[in-house]
Amino acid sequence: MPIPSDATLAEAARQMRMSGVGGLPVEDPQGTSWGSYGDGHNRACPSGGKARDWDGERDEPPFRWRRAQIGRQAGASALGLSLFEVPPGAATFQLHAHHANEELIIVLAGRLTLTTPEGERELEAGEVFSCVAGREGAHRLDNRGDEPARVLIASTMVAPDITELREDGQFWMRDYPPGGDPGTNALDVKLPTPPPVSSNPTGRISNSRVEECLKDRS
Repeated sequence: MPIPSDATLAEAARQMRMSGVGGLPVEDPQGTSWGSYGDGHNRACPSGGKARDWDGERDEPPFRWRRAQIGRQAGASALGLSLFEVPPGAATFQLHAHHANEELIIVLAGRLTLTTPEGERELEAGEVFSCVAGREGAHRLDNRGDEPARVLIASTMVAPDITELREDGQFWMRDYPPGGDPGTNALDVKLPTPPPVSSNPTGRISNSRVEECLKDRS
């Protein structure tokens, strides 16, 4: 869903890129990008960004990013809002689908390649894409450009949730919301995706496999 160039929201997106979201600037008026990759430090930000605002990172190529959980920092519990900064050549997560949660992708800066069950498409700054719950909402984001990209991802925070990892062929079952904190003795297991109905009419996973996964957690 592109935002028309003459829409008020387009100007709002520009202001978000200029001033930053949650105190985390994307670029200054001259187009200077702030932040660094690989050295674990943020550069000084003239608009007041603080290194502590980045509360997570991943460096497991091709999945490389740093993240600010803005919703959590603001005290939200039923809604999630995270800012991801994705360096060139990196991706956020593998192709996956949430079976209990919806997500909204809002590109703030740069370009990202969105992969869905329908194929690939380019998302530019100012574009919005909705990922509904279920397999039809499966998605993956890659930065195939030469510049860093920043993207806001808003989501519901429904638990329990099953995340279908399409590339690994697994179901990730959790009794806490994706991106949330697991409680004591939380359910957090990954199980193989059941075979096609033609070879497995019940669609069930064998009890022995379930017991094996639960044993791995102990």
